[in-house]
Amino acid sequence: MLIRTVDGAADCLRAVAAAEVVAIDTETTGLHPYSGDYVTGVSVATDTGAWYWPVAHVPSGVPNRDPRPLLRLLRDKRQIWHHAKFDWAMLYEGWRWTPSPDSWDTQVAAWLMDENLPTGLKERAAFLWGEDSRAEKVALQRLLRSPKAGGQGKTYATLTAEDMGAYAAKDAELTLRLYRHFEDTTPRAVWEHEMAVQRVLYDLTRRGIGIDTERAATLLAEAEAEVADIEEGVGINLRSTVQVARLVYDEWGLPCYVETPTGDRSTSVAALSAHEGDSRVARILRHRQLSKAVSAYYRPLLSRVGLDGRVHPSFSSTRTVTGRLSCSDPNLQTIPREDTLSGVREVFRPADGAELWEYDLKAAELRVMASWAGETHIVEALEQGRDLHSETAARIFGPNYTSLQRRVAKGLNFGASYGIGPAKLASTLHSPVRPKDIAEARKILDSYFETYPRVSAMMRGLEKIAPGRRHRRTSPVSLLPVARQAGRYYTALNAVVGGGGAYGDVMLEAADLPTVICCCRCMTRWWSRSSLALDRRFTSGCSR
Repeated sequence: MLIRTVDGAADCLRAVAAAEVVAIDTETTGLHPYSGDYVTGVSVATDTGAWYWPVAHVPSGVPNRDPRPLLRLLRDKRQIWHHAKFDWAMLYEGWRWTPSPDSWDTQVAAWLMDENLPTGLKERAAFLWGEDSRAEKVALQRLLRSPKAGGQGKTYATLTAEDMGAYAAKDAELTLRLYRHFEDTTPRAVWEHEMAVQRVLYDLTRRGIGIDTERAATLLAEAEAEVADIEEGVGINLRSTVQVARLVYDEWGLPCYVETPTGDRSTSVAALSAHEGDSRVARILRHRQLSKAVSAYYRPLLSRVGLDGRVHPSFSSTRTVTGRLSCSDPNLQTIPREDTLSGVREVFRPADGAELWEYDLKAAELRVMASWAGETHIVEALEQGRDLHSETAARIFGPNYTSLQRRVAKGLNFGASYGIGPAKLASTLHSPVRPKDIAEARKILDSYFETYPRVSAMMRGLEKIAPGRRHRRTSPVSLLPVARQAGRYYTALNAVVGGGGAYGDVMLEAADLPTVICCCRCMTRWWSRSSLALDRRFTSGCSR
């Protein structure tokens, strides 16, 4: 119901005041709360009805209303959202909204129940109840194409309250309906934990991290100029693998040591690195580094700087089937080390009174795997700071192992977390892979699992139970759905180890330590090396 009058607003407030559970949705001018988009209206739904409260629409026959009386009432209610972090951010930018501890996100619940089904509000409603998931979208597109004063099409900022009134409250109704559907089927402890995580991630996004835009623009211009210079000097399209292969292996006469799975000559970084001592190849590798810096770092960062001079990346714990954290708009989980690609980290700036710190969750997944498996030798070696990979190599290959065999042992220690098989192991040792290479890799794997039988037992156990389980445990209170698809065993294993690391080593601590998290200004990489901006008041006496 579109609120048109004072009496209509009073009816809405009375219904919200009497309700214990209220679903909430916002209508906005766009998707970027930190770049100037704002709330145009708020929808609420209770078990007795749904209302649309116009806030900042263009003038029409329906007046806009101050939402603060409504927002004050909502603070003491069980709040139901769909994609809560977005609505929280929009309301914070307008009225300094603070998420309630009693908040529930039906998008999170939808993912928890089955990540293979759509998690969008209308799409999930269409799946469950046959709702038309496209009707509103088509109607709004028609409205946006309709003429307004001056003959231009409308935008979300110029839609009137009447335009949105017919559709907005429907979203709140569906959100409440989804909550009623999920409240008895989603394990409550899991849902509570996930919502604690959502509040932590929202806080990280809202605070963001400062960007030195002048420095970023300078580095972008320098990188683009050097890329153009290299391309001009080489004289071919360096983005064409065929042309690069002809240049390197035919014209320059360098040997090819690596082939692609189809038998072609590889021009991957690994393949070309065999000739990195050649200045010509070094320029090609430099071109790739700079091209990545331009496309993956400098441009995305500059394009996403908010009005406050900070980027506000979106962190999510529900975009992967394994429970790993993901980051987007922009992705700050792949910021390179200075020794890998210098310059990129220079553009990040802590706020006044804060410092950028970095910490490394050393061998996190290996620790989780060993803990779950009960493999005491691995746990003790890691806790005591011993060289686990050398010890593993000695156990598999004997005391006179080579440096290559130690690298194999290291790959096995970490690869076991992902269910590495003979073919994958062989591909790290040989190119192209021949049948005898796979047989050799199988023997090495057998020796590894004889060395660490509890790891083998855990993997066999997961392989046995994964097909019959709806959920797998990733931490003491976290459950993730077992994928209903091929390879579910590998998904389950990765979830227990990768997701378990994300939850056990970081997420649970973050959710339980609000004081520490409040000091954080943004993590530039969550997994497995993270950078934090910490208030100097909390870092005195600490070693970096």
